Amino acid sequence: MSRRGDYRLDVDRKPRAEGNQAPSPTSTSTALIVHPMSLFAQSPTSPLYGCGSPEWLRRAIEFQRQEVKQQWEEQRSQLDQDPAQKSPTRQALSLLDYTCEENVRTILSFLDGVSLCAASRVCRFFHAVSDDDSYWLHLCQAEWAISPDQLRERPASYQALYKFACQSLKRLIREFFEEQCLVSMQTSFRIPRDAALTIARRTFVAP
Repeated sequence: MSRRGDYRLDVDRKPRAEGNQAPSPTSTSTALIVHPMSLFAQSPTSPLYGCGSPEWLRRAIEFQRQEVKQQWEEQRSQLDQDPAQKSPTRQALSLLDYTCEENVRTILSFLDGVSLCAASRVCRFFHAVSDDDSYWLHLCQAEWAISPDQLRERPASYQALYKFACQSLKRLIREFFEEQCLVSMQTSFRIPRDAALTIARRTFVAP
């Protein structure tokens, strides 16, 4: 800190040894924690790159971009040297490689039940993270007003309870429309109830 009130971090400054103090694991680190999307910006004019930001921040972002690029090139060179390590399911580096599991869990906590089910099919990592029962307990409480205190016994999983509630709602809606169709056909066409019920059931096929 060069001046009072100046909290900028000098990324080029080297740490000074103070007496016989044991070195801290972070005492020699000058890396900054920046937004992950800033690492993938293409030009200094991009808003993600930090246009209008202080020069020290732009240098720090550029430094981390070079580290990411170097890591990617090292992995590519290793695969080129040893083709046996190549796998058809191997994917290139993505944003998930540079974020932590807590961030992914926070993002998934904002999804509704349908979106969370879709996210669980993206990859094994998402499937494992979305299997957390706390998500489904929150969805049961928010969408179906189901509280654990209302249940006689705890279900095998709240995910199964949520899916059972969805299936029950679909069945209830189907039976309601079947009855409405049945009454309408009996009134309009004056056909027997059994025949009208058969037509109604064929009209509303179970999902």
